[in-house]
Amino acid sequence: MKDNIRSIAMLLLSIVSMQYVNAQSTGKPDLKGWHLKDKATDGVYGISLQQAYDYIRDHKYKVHPVIVAVIDNGMDTSHEDLKNVLWKNSREVAGNGVDDDRNGYVDDVFGWNFLGNKEGGNITTESTERERAYQKYSTKWQHFDSTHISSLSAADQKEYTIWEKVALANRKPVYVKSDSTVNLAQEMYNSVDRVNKRRKEIVGDNWEDINDRNYGNANVAAGKPSHGTHVAGIIAAERNNGLGIDGVADKARIMPIRAVPDGDERDKDIALAIRYAVDNGARVINMSFGKDFSPGKNWVDEAVKYAEAHDVLLIHAAGNDMKNLDVAENYPSPVSEDTTYKAANWITVGASDVPFGTASFSNYGKKSVDVFAPGTRIYATVPKKSNYMFMDGTSMAAPVVAGIAALIREYFPRLSARQVKYIIEHSVLKPQETVNIPGAKRKNGVVPAKVKLSEICITGGIVNACDAVRLAAATKGELKKRAMKKILKVQER
Repeated sequence: MKDNIRSIAMLLLSIVSMQYVNAQSTGKPDLKGWHLKDKATDGVYGISLQQAYDYIRDHKYKVHPVIVAVIDNGMDTSHEDLKNVLWKNSREVAGNGVDDDRNGYVDDVFGWNFLGNKEGGNITTESTERERAYQKYSTKWQHFDSTHISSLSAADQKEYTIWEKVALANRKPVYVKSDSTVNLAQEMYNSVDRVNKRRKEIVGDNWEDINDRNYGNANVAAGKPSHGTHVAGIIAAERNNGLGIDGVADKARIMPIRAVPDGDERDKDIALAIRYAVDNGARVINMSFGKDFSPGKNWVDEAVKYAEAHDVLLIHAAGNDMKNLDVAENYPSPVSEDTTYKAANWITVGASDVPFGTASFSNYGKKSVDVFAPGTRIYATVPKKSNYMFMDGTSMAAPVVAGIAALIREYFPRLSARQVKYIIEHSVLKPQETVNIPGAKRKNGVVPAKVKLSEICITGGIVNACDAVRLAAATKGELKKRAMKKILKVQER
């Protein structure tokens, strides 16, 4: 009943908060940076970052910059702890209104915003995918007799399957009494009309055509980019400058890509954001967003394959719904729509708690969540200039892993994306303590039994930067020297 009430409220308002944001403005001062600490010396399951840097220093490994793309809701590029760690497109002249590098994006000096237009207009809120699909397919399919589905073409069968999913909750007429009786299905239909009209008026693209690519603007700080700014700070806030917090990777260069609104991101924007990151030299992409329905998944699948072909590692937040992803849908995902392909360049990250445990909100999955990483009370950058905040979420856990991935690629550039994935996953700390299954509830007054982390996670462990660096040092990189030189040239220009 509570879920139905919440769904109804969401439909009537037509504004959905970003799925993976759970911010809090308070936190104990001694928890600042806890996620970087060491279990043996500090008593918390952090990532042992200082020990990793000590090992690197003692062995005198040479560092190389690494570009990390952050696909999110934007980023404050003027923040004191981030302004010196930005990727800069050296082939583009800022503010001249010319596409100098001819990549289709004008003045993209610090990244790109797929949620705006060339006049500077931007959208911040969206509907959900289920609402959009209901609106798109209801006229065509709501009166169709499902016993005749075999007579449909393959394309129409796919459409009808989508329709069945989104219409399932509306099989019985749903009404809400306020001043008058409101048909929620019709209200949803109308609200999506308004959202799509706003998209058309502001962004101006055809969101159903993946080949309509050259839209947006260069304002990656549009709207209220607290989430993306926080994520970027976890990865690469300038280290040892006496300000705020130290990021994980010391030579990461952040490429902000704005493609995630409040509400469900559109598959087309995400697919093009991944391709933009790859084409502009990113070696790691952080994706702290998600949804439970993906009608354009094939576009995202192709972008993931494109990233894999170019040796780019993708880090994705598992989500904050307390769901078992072995059975629940969560997108984007490493498994293709037709299930014939699973990306070898993908890490799904759940959130662990301080001093130890699973975050109460985290999604999990013995077959689908690769690792856990610190994701509660994480202190990092938020707009403006000198602001910082504690936030919770798998959105915070994912950039911890992205930071470790960048650190490895900085010091061991010949390691391929799949090798970095292997190293991160095979260097986890595997606690002997048991943990709560997120979302597990009492039954008949009986408290749910705790389990080993291996029961809700593929590796059964929490990421550790020091052990990852040690394993990286012992691993022979499979990238050829010629390929490595080309990569380093892009990273350093």
